[in-house]
Amino acid sequence: MQSDWANLPTDVLSSIYDRLPVASDCVQFMAVCRSWRCMKKDRKYKRARLTTPMVFVSERKENTWNAYDFVNNQVFGFQLKLPKARFCGSSNGWIITVENFVVTLRNPQYDVKGRTERPSIIRLPPLKPQINYKIRGYAKAHADYFVIKATMSADPISNSKDCIVMVLYEPLSQLAFIRLGRDTRWTYIDKHGDEIYSWIKDVVLIEDKIYVVDSQSRLWAFESTYKSTVDVQLVATGIADRPQKMYLVGSKKKGLLMIYRFSEYRRFTRESRKFRIYELSSNDEWIEKNDLGDIALFVGDNDSVSVVASMHSRCQSNCIYFLNDNDGIHCQHTFDDFGVYNVKSQSVTKPARLRNPVKRTSLRLLGKYEINRVGCLETTGLCFCSLDHGRDAKDAIGELDDWANLPTDVLSLIYDRLSVASDCVQFMAVCRSWRCMKKDRKYKRARLTTPMVFVSERKENTWNAYDFVNNQVLGFQLKLPKTRFCGSSNGWIITVENFVVTLRNPQYDVKGRTERPSIIRLPPLKPQVNYKLRGYVKAHSDYFVIKATMSADPISNSKDCIVMVLYEPLSQLAFIRLGKDTRWTYIDKHGDEIFPWITDVVLIEDKIYAVDAWSKLWAFDSTSKSIVDVQLVATGIADEPQKMYLVGSKKKGLLLIYRFSEYRLFTRESRKFRIFELSSNDEWIEKNDLGDLALFLGDNDPISVVASMHSRCQSNCIYFVNDNERINCRHTFDDFGVYNVKSQNVTKPALLRNPVKRTMYPPFMFQPIVYM
Repeated sequence: MQSDWANLPTDVLSSIYDRLPVASDCVQFMAVCRSWRCMKKDRKYKRARLTTPMVFVSERKENTWNAYDFVNNQVFGFQLKLPKARFCGSSNGWIITVENFVVTLRNPQYDVKGRTERPSIIRLPPLKPQINYKIRGYAKAHADYFVIKATMSADPISNSKDCIVMVLYEPLSQLAFIRLGRDTRWTYIDKHGDEIYSWIKDVVLIEDKIYVVDSQSRLWAFESTYKSTVDVQLVATGIADRPQKMYLVGSKKKGLLMIYRFSEYRRFTRESRKFRIYELSSNDEWIEKNDLGDIALFVGDNDSVSVVASMHSRCQSNCIYFLNDNDGIHCQHTFDDFGVYNVKSQSVTKPARLRNPVKRTSLRLLGKYEINRVGCLETTGLCFCSLDHGRDAKDAIGELDDWANLPTDVLSLIYDRLSVASDCVQFMAVCRSWRCMKKDRKYKRARLTTPMVFVSERKENTWNAYDFVNNQVLGFQLKLPKTRFCGSSNGWIITVENFVVTLRNPQYDVKGRTERPSIIRLPPLKPQVNYKLRGYVKAHSDYFVIKATMSADPISNSKDCIVMVLYEPLSQLAFIRLGKDTRWTYIDKHGDEIFPWITDVVLIEDKIYAVDAWSKLWAFDSTSKSIVDVQLVATGIADEPQKMYLVGSKKKGLLLIYRFSEYRLFTRESRKFRIFELSSNDEWIEKNDLGDLALFLGDNDPISVVASMHSRCQSNCIYFVNDNERINCRHTFDDFGVYNVKSQNVTKPALLRNPVKRTMYPPFMFQPIVYM
């Protein structure tokens, strides 16, 4: 005879419930059936008992999630049925979802038919941020993905007066919050003074103060009781490091913690190898800690949780339990980046019971097939791992192996979901048909990325792409003809062959395309060199141009496009104005004197500025061909750098950068940089701080970016690669790295070391301009 468990008497159920000592058993009790959950209705919800977080993995059956005990490495015998909405967080026993700009709080423990005193679903007012009109279309098209992460400070039912729901939203990862029971609309913390307040990585509320950490690991705080954004205060400055993810954890024993998570990316996989722990000291400084003591942390897309390990059976102390989460890097990978990190031994172990279920959950693909992203949702006693439900990853890939022939509407859907310009570049690099799809988009607007580094492969004419800022390999290559690279500027690569300068744009290289040519050949260079040097010049025609640059895009802004080159043998200057000139203009004399040894050149507001070997700054009007207009702007500085660069910056004006290198057997190593700013009195003033700027130097155009506008870009730093310093000695090309102006130290991205050592040609930087 089959037992009717659902209809057990209430007093029997109550007796069973009272005998459960472990909170996780209480969760399983409530998951048996609705009548068992409903039994708690008469208990007046005496108290809340917290468990260690559990993990929920999606089943192939739609909207069904299986439960796993992360700490005890066991399978629970119950499931959750959740609606098909996007998960963006879990907090205080509630799951947080978003659909069409509406954030919804869901508590599956209260989901009992007929129950009214404790609603299981709370819908908040829709999000309506004041975003730039240019990205309103993007936000509307991605309403369900508009919220990156969500959290709340308290239970919205039992403690509604103290409940504040906070979200990080696209496209700049900014903060908004709403106070339940008091506010009827969201408050947006999108500005701090006149500056945009963006790239928030995590948020936590402690004693009426909301703390947020940005991409520079700076800690900000403001009072949650006020709506004024003027109260935003900088609590602690950042740390010079580049983690893939950051978490804020409020701990009763440790105070406020910041966790750095470092991951490695390979084909279809991500693997977290290391964590670093920082504690906020009484002096408001981040102090690194190598021991958590009796604490265990649980991190993911859920609220980061801190528990006393000795209070929970089998919970490992001094460990970090982690799951795959949204890292903001839009690449395809499986979701098996999970495990337990031991802080003392710095090793990772993976619970055996979770390996196969996580492997079977579907790979994150783009388009209409699978679009949901990974999330880890923590509740009171529940930690939901929001992995996409559906088919096996290999099966999904097998069905979509003909990537080149995907329908145009599917490709357009994929492209519309790309929020980061670097992802758009990777999209265009997949194949020609994907690039050609953009033909019908009318090139709405341009978005600049931070420069990428291209390193030649042993396979002829093939260059692999690397993300310098995020220290990762990008999954595409460039095919370039065997000609000498002499510069990159405004999204174009500049090469020279047999005195002919050629402009190449790999983004437009689509067969049959005519409206945007990918190759522009300029008239040949014919300088009036001394007859004694003509033989040398002819024999080295491909190396005749030392460096090349241009002032604007030659297609979209051809009227303002001026191509400038420095040429051998005396490093002199020549320029040509596209659409106006049919031959080059040579600035080879100043009066009766030869005008040689130019080391760098830049165009600012119709004036070409050039710096010579003595760091003297010269300027002349680019609208005139007369070389009589050459003027001395600033005198030189007594020093002997190996290389000089001119950088035009909107924040700093005109900068002069000195690069000092040491030469050893077959190697060159840059050890120091000096920075000078042109003052209003036309004098070079040395600066010891770049502020929020980051510079990118090489044979490319020297580039200045606002670091806070680019995720993981380090401020007050100089990114550099090996370039042409005109010293005829043989050396490898591994003189690259990131120079910190404050500490005067150089760090080298690990993923670039081996490829650069193997290359036969010098690497180069390239800053794509993505037309959206």
